[in-house]
Amino acid sequence: MTKKQNRSFGFGKRTLSVVLAALLILSTFAVVITTTSLSTSAAISYWFVSGNFNGWTNTATSANKINSGSGGSVTIPVTTTSIKFKMVAEEGGQKWCGVGESTSNPDDYQDIGHNTEAEMSWDKGVNMSVNLPAGSTAATFTLSVKNGKNYVKVTGNGSGGGGGGDTSQMTYTAPVNTSNSANTASNLFWANATYFDYLSDEELANTQWLKPVQAGTKNFGGAVDEWYPFYAFNREVVKAQADSQSNWSQPLYFGNFTDTNDAYKESSHHQGGSDSYGYREATNSYNVTRFSHIANNSDKSWDSSVPHVHDMYTSYQGLVNSSLDSNGNLLLPNGQQAPYFNASESGPLSGYAKVVNSSFPFKVTDVPGKDYKKYTFNSKNATDNVYFTWASDGSATYPTGVNYGAGTTYGVKDGLSRFMYNTASGYGIFPFNNASNNYKGTKTNANENLNYGFGIKTQMKFRVPAPDEAAGVNTENDPVYFDFTGDDDLWMYITDESGNSQLVLDMGGDHKESHGKVNFHTLQATVDKTGTSGASAVKNFTFDYSQTYTMTVFYMERGLIESNCKMEFTMTPLGNNFIVTEEIDTAYVNDGLKDVVAQLSQFGFNPLESGSQISDPFYKDFALGDGGRADISNSVLPIDSKVKVRQHAPFNTYLTYDTSWKYYDNTSNPRKLLSQGTGVTSNDVTTSTDEQTIINESGDKYDYAELQVDYVNTPRVTDVSVTKTVQNYDTLPDNRKDDEFPAKILLQFTSDMTPTAYKLVTSDGTIDFANGEKVMLKHNKTVTISGVPVGTRVYVEEERDANYTASYNYSPYIVGTSSGNIIVTNTPKEPTKATISGKKKFDDAYYDGDLFTFVLEGVPRFSGDPSDVKDTSLTHETTNTVTNGAFSFSEMNFTEPGVYRYHVYEDMSSITGATYSSDIYNNQPDYLVSITVRNGDFQLVADAPVYYEYSQYEDDGVRRHTMSSADFSNDKIDPMGIVFLNQTQKGSITINKTNQSNQKVNNVVFDVYPVSDDFVDELNRTSGEEAKYEKVLALGEAPYGTGTGPKYHFDDGVAEIVDLPIYKPGYQTSYAPEYKHPEYQQYVMIESNVSNAYVTGQPDAKYNLNKTVHVFSFPMEDQRTHEMKYHLTYDYVNGVLKAPNTAGSGMMMFKIIGSLVAVLGVLSLGGYVIYTKRSTKRKTAKHAAK
Repeated sequence: MTKKQNRSFGFGKRTLSVVLAALLILSTFAVVITTTSLSTSAAISYWFVSGNFNGWTNTATSANKINSGSGGSVTIPVTTTSIKFKMVAEEGGQKWCGVGESTSNPDDYQDIGHNTEAEMSWDKGVNMSVNLPAGSTAATFTLSVKNGKNYVKVTGNGSGGGGGGDTSQMTYTAPVNTSNSANTASNLFWANATYFDYLSDEELANTQWLKPVQAGTKNFGGAVDEWYPFYAFNREVVKAQADSQSNWSQPLYFGNFTDTNDAYKESSHHQGGSDSYGYREATNSYNVTRFSHIANNSDKSWDSSVPHVHDMYTSYQGLVNSSLDSNGNLLLPNGQQAPYFNASESGPLSGYAKVVNSSFPFKVTDVPGKDYKKYTFNSKNATDNVYFTWASDGSATYPTGVNYGAGTTYGVKDGLSRFMYNTASGYGIFPFNNASNNYKGTKTNANENLNYGFGIKTQMKFRVPAPDEAAGVNTENDPVYFDFTGDDDLWMYITDESGNSQLVLDMGGDHKESHGKVNFHTLQATVDKTGTSGASAVKNFTFDYSQTYTMTVFYMERGLIESNCKMEFTMTPLGNNFIVTEEIDTAYVNDGLKDVVAQLSQFGFNPLESGSQISDPFYKDFALGDGGRADISNSVLPIDSKVKVRQHAPFNTYLTYDTSWKYYDNTSNPRKLLSQGTGVTSNDVTTSTDEQTIINESGDKYDYAELQVDYVNTPRVTDVSVTKTVQNYDTLPDNRKDDEFPAKILLQFTSDMTPTAYKLVTSDGTIDFANGEKVMLKHNKTVTISGVPVGTRVYVEEERDANYTASYNYSPYIVGTSSGNIIVTNTPKEPTKATISGKKKFDDAYYDGDLFTFVLEGVPRFSGDPSDVKDTSLTHETTNTVTNGAFSFSEMNFTEPGVYRYHVYEDMSSITGATYSSDIYNNQPDYLVSITVRNGDFQLVADAPVYYEYSQYEDDGVRRHTMSSADFSNDKIDPMGIVFLNQTQKGSITINKTNQSNQKVNNVVFDVYPVSDDFVDELNRTSGEEAKYEKVLALGEAPYGTGTGPKYHFDDGVAEIVDLPIYKPGYQTSYAPEYKHPEYQQYVMIESNVSNAYVTGQPDAKYNLNKTVHVFSFPMEDQRTHEMKYHLTYDYVNGVLKAPNTAGSGMMMFKIIGSLVAVLGVLSLGGYVIYTKRSTKRKTAKHAAK
């Protein structure tokens, strides 16, 4: 391709009174000066200078003269598109020229605009700068004088300056337009892309790029060029292949070859294979198949005998090779390079296409609940748009940058409504139509002059994680994928690190929207509809998840009607990649903790660009765990970024790590280690790398560059021991010295986790604390756990032992850098004491003495008793000491918690001092007692005894009840406690009073006296002497049932005397020292008054006093049954003497001990009888001993 020749421009007719000048270009220029002779109306010298601002240097070696009214220009080759300069002229002296008002800053530069005349000022103004169009290789500086003013214009030309009417330049560069904030948004990923704009016949004929023909006509007629505007391009493509081989059976053509809605049946030139389109020429001249409906017609053929695809939504496979060449070029099935994406300026597209090296945008969105991102471009409904910004020098228009726009403001509608009857247009992808966000079309009318016929080649490095169902990564239901829906051709290749490529998604053909998907879990690519049948096609492919792959997508729009493109993927893109990896080295961690420590060790990372945190919300602070990797794309960290990485531990961690890092350049061959370092990372300490610049070896800014930082974090670990100590161990009973204490060990690694049990390897073996296993501790035993991370909180939880209190020297123990020991100290609990006591009442008065014996017996465990009930059957104790009505057993000592049960009863068989067992009886002979001993904080605590009413005796007095747990039921609790209520038997007398006719005599008075040593004196007391002995009862003087002592009742000839005490007074509380038991009381009974006696019906009868004296005591033995009796019966008959009858029928059944006739009459004796004053006692009636 030839460069445009330099041109000379004439100045105006006015005299130029200045000396032209000099041009300063930065050191990036290779200065080549050419001059043009001017007219000689004035002789003025000029020169060019170069250097820095503070020391401008004249580099001219000779002077040239130019005439007034002259003009000139100079063209200088450039290696950069951003240049800075200053003009210098001389008219009697050197003059410095600039624009605008000068400033005090010599480094100020003012942009004068490309191809724009800028007025210069003398000896003032600031330096000038200009940005040349992308791809410019030279700059032309043009000087002029207008109206006495001096102007300069700078124009970029050469290979970068073509465009517009100059179709000779083929390749342009359009980087991402960073002045547009939409393009630098953090939610955009820009993949490297090359755009191919295939020139239409009109553009070629007029040598005018961006002059597409109108898209169709609404009446379905119109010129051939409106339907087939790429005749020359198609012919050239075919020719290029035909020159080298003749077996290309399915060339791909650009144009509208559809046959639907009767759009063009009536016009022969609409038939794709007609001579008018030149296919016969292609066949005859170039030995290539003239036309293939199956590859170029998205609808049915008008000739059913011609093979065609199933319908307009069907792709056709096999149009390209299954792999790329070693340079990543698309190949035809026969192995020849496909012409459509051949960017070589000497290739088949030279002169028939424009090539723009640029980028392609994908919108990045988070996937809810997932840790990956989705990358999407969707032209449907103008959701996503890609367009170029353009510059023009008046005769040429060229792209300066690529842009992303969302929404209809940036969208271009397709030609559907112009090609199809009664069909509305929709939005599509038209990158060469969008000039700006408010002018849709570069010298075109959107929806009419649409720039169809283009291709896009997109490439990016990517990685895919291996499927991990447990971790939810690349799973069957949520696989990593690439998805395409659109028209027309799309081929997606992947290439591994060794350069082996494979065609994965094959969606060729001139079709409407067709759909295909690549599944990186199943490693299958599926196209919904393919071929003549429209069946889906599934292709298996190979993939190594450990490698980095290159994806190459070839996309072409060649059907002229719609232009739909939706690409979406979830692979991790790596364009100009910056990688951070994380490894947790758990080699020294306890085997039971390796997995959990690795899982919990999630580190945060902050990439810093030129010392500042990057703004991308996803990558400015991200986390990685063991095996984690982050790939930061070039949209976040582009080429020339100066990057360092700062690592911090999770803010909630307790652990400390030794950190090492290595900084690599992955694009160097072999891989190059740039730097490395070490540090310590903990909750409040970070570890940072040094700073490296993302560069690549080739210097090509579109080449792949990749830096990688590998972090290895090793948890610091040490050993932790647990030791058991038992206080007062030597004083423990032997059966307690081997006591074992089950304990579990809990660990806490972060502040927001609860202490947790794990499976640990200990010096006692592997113990699965997580499943309830425990370590068994005993006195002076130590268990060691190795490899516990430093900073871990260690808790020991010992199973509670009722007999001990436990204390810990640490709770928790914080693991330090050296080994530590947790000491668990168990102290036997202080025993508790309890006493069982009761009260004793005797004849309703509190007793004081040792007459009664009380027994405390333990109770065995019964079947079904709760586990805390203790067996106390070995306990047995007696006591007979009663003081102030109270007795108690020895204090009992309890060393274990539990329920202790006892049986307390009064031993009636061993009443001290009682002559006969029948003298005393007990109304409540038995009690049960329960004492609950429980654990206090530091000692055992015995609750107050609980008493239960109980008797082993049945109603007949026989002891045969069997004790059981039911006897300790709550409904039997006696709140009064133990109270033994003993009573002495009371004597009673029945007197049958009759006359000699055996008639009942009423109203007779009897006197009863207690017997003492002065009894005879009492009986012989003369009238008027004071009585020496008080009557027990003056019978007839007190009504029956009153008072607390003996009681008397007389009715119908029968007198009854009851409640006569059998012992002498004072027996309840004390005894004379010489007595060990109470004394029996003797009584004297006499008839003392009959003056009012009467017999019913005989009111006037009078009776003589019966002077029989009865002396008696209780009990008396029945001589027949030998039963002790406490009831006597006497028959009184006036004038007739009768002996006592205990059975109520005279004396026939009693042994007569003797009789004594005293002063007052007959003496009757019973029990113990005193018959002389102060004489010794003589036993006159048998008393039974107990």
